Amino acid sequence: MATAENVAAGARAVFFSIAYPDPEDGFAARDAASVFEQLGALFHAARAISDPQWLGRASEDGGDAAELPEPKPAQEPRVRRIHMDWRHIEVATELPWEFIVGGGLVGLVTMAKAVTEQEPRIQVAISQLSLEQADWEARRTDAERPVIEVLTAYVLGQARVRPSYTQIYLGEEDEFEGWTA
Repeated sequence: MATAENVAAGARAVFFSIAYPDPEDGFAARDAASVFEQLGALFHAARAISDPQWLGRASEDGGDAAELPEPKPAQEPRVRRIHMDWRHIEVATELPWEFIVGGGLVGLVTMAKAVTEQEPRIQVAISQLSLEQADWEARRTDAERPVIEVLTAYVLGQARVRPSYTQIYLGEEDEFEGWTA
């Protein structure tokens, strides 16, 4: 069976986009800054829960006191585009292969679903991603599930706005501009 990482390897780039609706009272400068803090926390949490040793230790500690593992520089997504208008803020990032191969894609789908309360939109089908996601979720213990809830609260606590939707897109480098325009 091919993994999501093997299927994704056929593409030249993997992009992740997250959008935040404009709050009723409008965006303040602190809101724009906190969106990036929340995005960083989202990626950090996605990498943490994709590490079975960390997730196991965190569940033993009760989840609240667990220290997130330090992110590896090679796993840091790169911001490629920021769009802000009177309706929303959208941030598009390119996911590095180190992030994807390290299980971050499954962790990212899990955390994105938790913070937006809906599945990410997958723009190009990754046939095995839903199977890997279901397998990963089925292997979670009752002790590990509260850790994900704690991480979700941590991510949401970084900003006063909750993301409205997320997207994942696989493609060629030159396709990026057309996807985000």
